[in-house]
Amino acid sequence: MKKRKKGITRYTVMFIPDTSDNAKTYELTFDRMARWIVLVVCIIALVICLFVSIILRNNEIMYGENGYVEQIRALQEENDRLRDQAGETAVSKGADEAAEETAALKEEGAGEAEKDAVDEEPPAILPINGIATVIKDPTGEAAEYPDRMVFLALKDSEVIAGADGIVKEIYEYEQRKNEYSIALLLDHRNGYETVYLISGEPKLSVQKGMRVGRGDVLARLSEDESIVGYDILYGGTSLNPAELTGKEQD
Repeated sequence: MKKRKKGITRYTVMFIPDTSDNAKTYELTFDRMARWIVLVVCIIALVICLFVSIILRNNEIMYGENGYVEQIRALQEENDRLRDQAGETAVSKGADEAAEETAALKEEGAGEAEKDAVDEEPPAILPINGIATVIKDPTGEAAEYPDRMVFLALKDSEVIAGADGIVKEIYEYEQRKNEYSIALLLDHRNGYETVYLISGEPKLSVQKGMRVGRGDVLARLSEDESIVGYDILYGGTSLNPAELTGKEQD
């Protein structure tokens, strides 16, 4: 049923129960509907604000300056720092053990060398095992070391010991073009010493204090056109390697 009163549209809703003849009516207007809609919207907005507040609070607890995530991250960084310290300690310990082992090898090699008979023959074999050409010294040291024999060798060529001896020293220099980066000094314990100078980044097969025999591999060249210098000393005096090895320099 529709009624009009003072320009306001009203609707009447009738409820008829199944067990009684008494009917109940309820009057519904647009004003009343609007109030109900506003009330529902307010309740929904209040619930949403409550949920947002709870989420923001949880985020602050977890991700804030002193939140759980920040504390966990700090603990992880501390664990990483402690792990790195433990690794450095282990590496340092390993280096110390390696140094002790090297010293023991050196003493053992020196002791065995003293027991064995010393070879009185001078180093008389070429220091290159492979394809090589004798050239003039391109390092500019020819005037200072006129008796040095210099080779131009290919990759994978082997630098070998000229005679039995002990690796007395291994020197490393700053790598530059046409200059030596490694120098090996062998003491043959009969007054003779030999020096092997190598350019590039050779792969060394020996270490300081190691005993080597005539023809043993000292290093392997890692690149083509590697420069290898060879000096022979007797009592600290430089000798001409070409005369001892029978190979004349070009």
